[in-house]
Amino acid sequence: MAIGNVKASAPYVAMLIVQSTNAGSATLCKLALEQGLNVLVLTVYRHLIALLVFAPLAFVLERNQRPFSLPFPALAKIFTLAFFGITVHQNVFYLGLGYASPTVASALSSAIPAFTFLMAVILRSASGVPKEGSGLCVGGVLVFTFRKGHLMEGFVRRPLLGDVHGRGPIARKEGDWLKGTGLILTSFVAFSAWLNSSG
Repeated sequence: MAIGNVKASAPYVAMLIVQSTNAGSATLCKLALEQGLNVLVLTVYRHLIALLVFAPLAFVLERNQRPFSLPFPALAKIFTLAFFGITVHQNVFYLGLGYASPTVASALSSAIPAFTFLMAVILRSASGVPKEGSGLCVGGVLVFTFRKGHLMEGFVRRPLLGDVHGRGPIARKEGDWLKGTGLILTSFVAFSAWLNSSG
């Protein structure tokens, strides 16, 4: 009975781990951007770390396989996936993160499934699924974006990422949170295009 409960809860635990990792990554990247790291340099560092981690694994696990040639449609798909998933998504996300907070980025990430579904419906690759949930999700993201409430004070006396107006190296004005939100949502649309293209 206990093994059945573990198997049933595994997707929820995996979702919590992924969301926590995304929130932690956004916070660390925001700290790096606040210290003056360039958006393009941050993206290059991410790719270099991924290369150092995955290249030895690929070499060890795939070294006995014979080389193969890639036809043009496969190369075109690799280019499309790299364009939407890496170039547009990551660069625009980090640019938006420079203007917004990691909290906003993490909260807005709930729009990715809705954008992916709406894009799949537009491209006619999904059918028979109710559209009300996607509309509710996008509506919630828009309410979160345009409704600016009071700063909630808790047990943290000094914010980790500076004050509300952000006095980091990126000079910000009062309305820049809206620019950051728009850039983050644009990056999530590109990520949704990547998800739809990879299928």
